Amino acid sequence: VTSSEENEPEQPGGPLAERLPADPPRTSRVVAARLPYRVKLSAEKRYAWCACGHSKKQPFCDGAHKVKAPSISPLRFSPDKTKTAMLCACKETKNVPYCDGSHFKEVQKSQLMPPKIP
Repeated sequence: VTSSEENEPEQPGGPLAERLPADPPRTSRVVAARLPYRVKLSAEKRYAWCACGHSKKQPFCDGAHKVKAPSISPLRFSPDKTKTAMLCACKETKNVPYCDGSHFKEVQKSQLMPPKIP
């Protein structure tokens, strides 16, 4: 290897690119938080609950799914009455957008998994 080749930057698709992990799929949902969000909901208001987990305005949608998870749309809803509710943050609830305790299963799984050693 000559000295001029040592200083050249690595070209895309070179040997280094083959060792790097691929970008994660853009259709995946992520856990926004381990515990639900306690929020006050108004009956006369319409909400968009983030279903993908990528929003920076959890538990509500900020449009991040358009780039990070285009196949996942927010759930638009209006509560039947003004109330304080627990909205799901783990994105695994079967009672969307409300928490059904599914996060307990996720926490238990993470506690049972052995730690990753680098």
